[in-house]
Amino acid sequence: DGTTRRPIVMTSAQKVGSRAQRDWGSLVVFGRAPINEPGGQAYLEGLPAQPEYQYGGTDPHDDSGVIRFVRLEFGGFEIEVNQEINGLTLGGVGDATVIDHLQVHMNKDAGVEFFGGTANAKHLLFTGLADDPLDGDLGWQGKVQFVVNIKSNLNSEGDSNILLEWDNHPQNYDYTPRTNPQVYNATGVGTGTSVTGNYGGNLRRGTAGKVYNAIVTQSRRAPITLRDTATLNQIPAGELIFDNSILYGSFEGSDAYP
Repeated sequence: DGTTRRPIVMTSAQKVGSRAQRDWGSLVVFGRAPINEPGGQAYLEGLPAQPEYQYGGTDPHDDSGVIRFVRLEFGGFEIEVNQEINGLTLGGVGDATVIDHLQVHMNKDAGVEFFGGTANAKHLLFTGLADDPLDGDLGWQGKVQFVVNIKSNLNSEGDSNILLEWDNHPQNYDYTPRTNPQVYNATGVGTGTSVTGNYGGNLRRGTAGKVYNAIVTQSRRAPITLRDTATLNQIPAGELIFDNSILYGSFEGSDAYP
């Protein structure tokens, strides 16, 4: 629990000027809130199936503590081939957890990934990420407010999205609880090049979600793509909404549904 005058900085052990993505892992938090994995529990990708790496449960109001005025930088160590650690990984974290005023800087994977749970977060700043800023799956149903992501050409991946990447479940797109977050007041700014970055947002595998007051601009591909029928079905159900938002760019020549 930091303050404006004394923020908590978790960073590389390398000297200033020599720091880079993947210098260390980053922060991982496990909780006991619901996820949609069969059996209600899972193990973090890339780690062994041992009790200390298990997350998920039955308490949506589970409390995993306070993360406030914190900066996580130069993380994303690869613990398995193509499995880097996110800036902040939240596995089954409940809504009694406080996540407020967080910056993730120069991480090799996502800014924050919500593996299920009900965690909320606000005042988030993402800079120089290689991957997506807001990544959610396995039934995440939290709320996020006041988000800015600024992409950089430096070490950015070609399949990284500017603001969102949401999935429900990778095998069964209709498992419940369904991924259905709410995001308010969010801005994603890409690099505007034809080399780095991907979509503004990639919604797939049956995800729902509600986005209000968002701006997405300078994505390499379409500002938003909906990838499958299970996701498209959430629109007439009233569970997938973009409102009062600017999705700037061309949908032509992509597999996106505008």
